[in-house]
Amino acid sequence: MIKRFSQVRVVDAQSPYNGQTVDIVVSDGIIQSISVSEPVAKGDCVSPGWVDMAATTGEPGFEERETLRSLAAAAAFGGFVQVAVSPAGYPVRDNRPTVDAFLKNARGLPIELLPLGAVSMGLEGEALAELYSMHEAGAVGFFDDNKSMERAQLLKMALQYTDRLDVVVYSTPLDTSIAPLGMVHEGIISTQLGLKSIPSIAEELRIQRDLTILSYTGGRLHFHALSTMRGVQMIAEAKAQGLSVTADTTIAHLIGSDDDLKGFDTAYKTWPPLRSNFDREALWAGVKEGTIDAISSGHRPYDVENKQVEFDNAAFGAATLDFAYAWFTARYGSDPLTQETWVRAVTQGPRSILHLGNVRIQEGMPAEFTFFNPSGATPEKGFSLGMNIPKWPKKGSIQGIHTGFTS
Repeated sequence: MIKRFSQVRVVDAQSPYNGQTVDIVVSDGIIQSISVSEPVAKGDCVSPGWVDMAATTGEPGFEERETLRSLAAAAAFGGFVQVAVSPAGYPVRDNRPTVDAFLKNARGLPIELLPLGAVSMGLEGEALAELYSMHEAGAVGFFDDNKSMERAQLLKMALQYTDRLDVVVYSTPLDTSIAPLGMVHEGIISTQLGLKSIPSIAEELRIQRDLTILSYTGGRLHFHALSTMRGVQMIAEAKAQGLSVTADTTIAHLIGSDDDLKGFDTAYKTWPPLRSNFDREALWAGVKEGTIDAISSGHRPYDVENKQVEFDNAAFGAATLDFAYAWFTARYGSDPLTQETWVRAVTQGPRSILHLGNVRIQEGMPAEFTFFNPSGATPEKGFSLGMNIPKWPKKGSIQGIHTGFTS
C-alpha cells in the first residue's frame, strides 16, 4: 500500500533533508522517495517517531489508574510511537511469564509498548529478578520503577549480569536515607509551606555511589529522572571518564519547579521532587549539550483516591504523556534549533539506549513518523485516565503518527 505525505518540514538533524519542506512516499513500511517541495505557511513538521523511556500504567492490577489501551491512546495523542513501560503492577513484571503476558496484551494497540523488566523480585530491592529470561522474552531494559536501589549489592549484581547481555539497567538516583519522610525539594518554598523536604544531596550521593559501582562492574547504567544541577555535572564528568552511563530527565522536571507547589496541588508532587528554577535551567542546558541523553515522560497516572487527598497522603507522580510536547514548546519555544533538540531527545537518545535501531528521514529507512505543528492549537483533553495532569501552559499540536504496524 502506497502512502504520500505532502509539504511537511523535516525536523531531524540526522537527515540530509533537515529543515527542508518535502513530499514523502511510503510503501510497505519503508520510505521509498523524498522530494523537496515549496515551503508552505501551515507549519506541519515530520520527524522520526518519538520514543518514551519510562511510563507507568495501572494494568495489571490497578486499571482504574490506567490501562494499556488508555496508555497507548495517550502516547499516540502525545506523538509517541514507542513507549517503554515500567514493570510496576500486580503482579510485578519480574519473570518471563509476566513479560509474555504483557506483550500479548499489548498487541493490536496503535503504538508499540515496550516491556521493562524489574531489577529485583517484586520491586522489593532484595533478590535479583529473572533478568536473562525476561530479556530473552523481549524486555528492553531493567528498572525498579521509581524505587531507589538501597542495596549496593543488588546494583552490582545487576550490572555484572547484564554486561554480557548488553542491556541497560535504570537507576532512580535518590538516597532516601538522608530524608526518609521528605516530599518536596529542600529550599525556601518547602520552608514557607512547612512541608518535609528532600535535599539535592540525596540525588548526588546516589549518583556517586552508583557510578563507583559501574566503574567496578562494567555494564550499562542509565540514570532516570535526573533533577539537580550538580547531578548534570556529575553525569558529564562520568562520561568524560569513559563510563558507559546515560541519563534522562522527565518533562515535569524540565518544565516545573518547586514554585508550582505554592497551591498545594498534588499533581506537582513528583518523585524525585520538582527542584528549583536554577536546577531546571541546568537540566535544560544538559539536554541541549547532550549530557542528558533523553527526555522521558515519567508518566505516572493516578485516580482521585490517590491524588485528591491531603498533600502528605498523596501519591508521587504526574500524568504527562498527552501534553509533554505542548508543555515543552510553550516553555522553550518553537524555533528550529529548539525543536531539533526536542526531537533528538525523544528519538536518537532513547533509541540508542534501548537498542531500538536508528531511524531517520531518508530513503530506505523505516517509515516511523511523528507529525507535529509547533504553532498549532493544543487540544484541552487527552486520553490518559490519570486525573493528576499539571496545568502548565501548552502550545503546539500533534498532527498524527505513522508506524509500521498502524493501518
